[in-house]
Amino acid sequence: MTSKFIKAIGPHSFHELINKAKQRIYVSLPNIHDEFAESLVSAKSNVKDIRVTIDVSENNFRNGYGSIDAVDRLKRNGVTIFECSKNKISFIICDEEGYFIFPESRIFAYDDIGSNAVKMDPLTQVHLIEYFFPAPAEKPQDQTKKIKQKVTHAAEVYIKFFEETIDDLEEPKNTIKVTPIDEQKLEAVKEKLKENPPTHPDLQRQIKTYTTKFQFIEMIFEGANLHIKKIKIPPKAMPFKDEEIKQVLETKMRLFDNIEKNDKFTAFFNLKDEIIELRKEYCVPITSRKKSLIKINQKEEFKTKLAALKAKIETLNKSISENLDAEILASKQKIGAELKTFLTSNPPEAIKDYQPNLFKTKIEDIISGILNSIKYPNPQEILSKVSIKENFYDLTFDDFKDNDFLKEIENKGLMKKGEIEELVSFKKAFEAKS
Repeated sequence: MTSKFIKAIGPHSFHELINKAKQRIYVSLPNIHDEFAESLVSAKSNVKDIRVTIDVSENNFRNGYGSIDAVDRLKRNGVTIFECSKNKISFIICDEEGYFIFPESRIFAYDDIGSNAVKMDPLTQVHLIEYFFPAPAEKPQDQTKKIKQKVTHAAEVYIKFFEETIDDLEEPKNTIKVTPIDEQKLEAVKEKLKENPPTHPDLQRQIKTYTTKFQFIEMIFEGANLHIKKIKIPPKAMPFKDEEIKQVLETKMRLFDNIEKNDKFTAFFNLKDEIIELRKEYCVPITSRKKSLIKINQKEEFKTKLAALKAKIETLNKSISENLDAEILASKQKIGAELKTFLTSNPPEAIKDYQPNLFKTKIEDIISGILNSIKYPNPQEILSKVSIKENFYDLTFDDFKDNDFLKEIENKGLMKKGEIEELVSFKKAFEAKS
């Protein structure tokens, strides 16, 4: 069956093409994706001659042309990989069938891909293989002899390609729809671009550089303020109507008294200091965003230390649970004593004139009612709220449009003045056109 001269080749088509090969597979691409690497590794059991040329540049990985894991997989499985720096010529040759490929970044790719491959003639295949996958050094006469053999074979195969070309031109196998430009569609596109202008390529490139260097981070240490935790007395349990007296009484209702000075809780409160130090070491506060920035190259180190602190919280929560329970029991006694002192000095109007013994008994009854109405937390409830939560966010184009943000990251040494000026000049030029 004659193959199409122009076709769409996606992951499934790549796999089918590779799967049919019996003798050789030659590939030249900006980089390799995981599913493509998987197909090549699978083909190794049937095809001895598999060679791949890629451009091992950081930008190719970052810009969505391949995966570093895919490259490692090829290496682990013994697939021969070459490097051709800045190469933009992409093709695949499987046995006698070859195609020029026009790959697209996965960042911008859509599921509905269009035509992206053009069939390659046999002589061009020989030419490209000699350029991109030269044989090991040989004597000049031997090399010339082999090249002639390859070209002669290609010329023989070319006759078939020649016949297929005539057949395809007489009865086209492709349907490439080319029509006069639709003016209405063009105007609609113009309007959309005017409403939401595309980012200037140079500005986009500059911004992408910095979005790969920094991320926003939010880190929150919750439930750590045991020393200021209060208990709440239900309003109906208060024997007063005077709001001022109620407020005075509530100020005395701290759950714990000087817990931060208790040796049994030293490790817990030291943890708070460790988190502050971690924040100082890795997080740069950005007031214009109410978040912090973290350097990407320090992110994994930060996450390792953060995980260690989280593990420490788990350990401390188990060890201080008993001590916390003891503090809660002591707190009940302390609050009972506070209430007795307060109510004796500030008795409700209705009992002010009671006889001493009855007065004392009534005060104790009121205290008992108040204490029974208070819902004390249990240790597990308190400790379950002690946690560190972190969220990472990517920087966006809108961040770099904000002059306050740009000024702040310059002042904090995250970007140099020249870099900021270059960004601002691109931004102004872009805004002037939009």
